[in-house]
Amino acid sequence: MTMKNRALLLIMAIAAAFQCFATPSDIEKAFVKLSQSKYVYASENYSSTSSGNKAAELRVIKFRIPESKTDLINNATRALDDIENATFKACKKGDGSDSYSIAFEENKSVIVGGADMNVYIVSIPDESTENFRTVYAIEWKTKDDIIEGKTVYANSPKPDNQYKDVLTYSKVFGSKSDLGQLASTITINRENSTTSWLSRFEFYCNGIQQYNDTSSIVSAYANNIYKLTCDCSILDEYELSLVQEQLEDIFEKFEDEDVSIVVKGLLKKSIKNIQTAIKTLQNAEEEESKE
Repeated sequence: MTMKNRALLLIMAIAAAFQCFATPSDIEKAFVKLSQSKYVYASENYSSTSSGNKAAELRVIKFRIPESKTDLINNATRALDDIENATFKACKKGDGSDSYSIAFEENKSVIVGGADMNVYIVSIPDESTENFRTVYAIEWKTKDDIIEGKTVYANSPKPDNQYKDVLTYSKVFGSKSDLGQLASTITINRENSTTSWLSRFEFYCNGIQQYNDTSSIVSAYANNIYKLTCDCSILDEYELSLVQEQLEDIFEKFEDEDVSIVVKGLLKKSIKNIQTAIKTLQNAEEEESKE
């Protein structure tokens, strides 16, 4: 081996020794910078002590930022991409409709991804608490020079063998006519659980937005959404509020598009179903407090 080769190997070894990997604190800093910006329009926080002494935490931050501020996104994705000890890592760039269901508790999950969404997601062990893990995720897409998306932070016990840490699901269909026929009969894990309900809801919402140029498909998905919201008793108030917000976002986007009155009517009825369910829970809580 020549002296030049030895020197090159030494330089490579030194570079490898000092290679910088991102840490959870780097991700936190990037997420906090985004969450503290003026571009956040909604946030949700949830905690639960059902897992024991340490409270499980879930934070969802929704944002709309101008395309000129992509550094806020890039900082987050760079930190997620460089994390070293991830037990799960995924990246989806725009194309496709893959979604990821992040388990928070046994019957709670958050969905990221879907049609045309960019997604970065990692799951890493929580070194401070045995059997806990932390999932960081960011999703976004650009439309009319505006970047819209959300960040998710979930720190909770590692899921047991009955369900996965991050469940990946995607649907691949043939022609749009095939999809139109299939959309009315699609079934996704119809077990009686919150995770199943939310997974089906997210799938239908992704479908209705992805194929909004095909009336038969949109109608089929809108009908499925309506039927699903007719029985949402399995959801708690926090989950219902997220569902309502997503339905209102879809309805708002459809108001300015050439979508049939029937579809808009079904979405309105679906929102009404969720509002009624929320009111029912609130009334029940008030009655309990009086006793």
